Amino acid sequence: MALRDAGAPITQDVAGVAMGLVTDGDEEIILTDILGVEDHYGEMDMKVKGTREGIAACQLYTKHPEGLSEQTLKEASSQARKAHEHILDHMQGQQAQCMPYHAPRVAEVQVERNGVRTLLRDRGAILRDIEERTVSKLWYDPRKQVVSVEAPNEEAEQRACKPVSEAVGDLELGVKVDPNVEEARQSFAVV
Repeated sequence: MALRDAGAPITQDVAGVAMGLVTDGDEEIILTDILGVEDHYGEMDMKVKGTREGIAACQLYTKHPEGLSEQTLKEASSQARKAHEHILDHMQGQQAQCMPYHAPRVAEVQVERNGVRTLLRDRGAILRDIEERTVSKLWYDPRKQVVSVEAPNEEAEQRACKPVSEAVGDLELGVKVDPNVEEARQSFAVV
């Protein structure tokens, strides 16, 4: 959330949870979201970070003299996954609220094959023009078939994405199009 708030181009939410283990004789108690005291006196510290697609990083430290059993690790991992999903559920939908209006933005506009020629005609004149008018950076990524937009704020992002979409979009019956023509060129044949 902090990275989104700073305007970093995050494609998926990432969450983390710290798991702990305390024992009382033969009884093991796995704790979720441990505090410093639990970490200090506990026998395991396991930090799990990742997205909905899976774990991106895991760190495990144990003070248990015999090590940890496979069952204990399975239970801790299962409990961590549930906590992880719970945190991601709370984060979902908060992106727009946490990103301030003035934060830098990164966006992508999908470009169909027939729109590439339009955008890249005259060595990318359309993209350069949009860059100048919106103080944004635009480039075409042929692997993903998108125009990437780096804008200094939300307003510039919207002003940059709209003309790109209009330039490469197909015309549809009933859709209003901005008729603004900045320059018209005519060519005459001399006989």
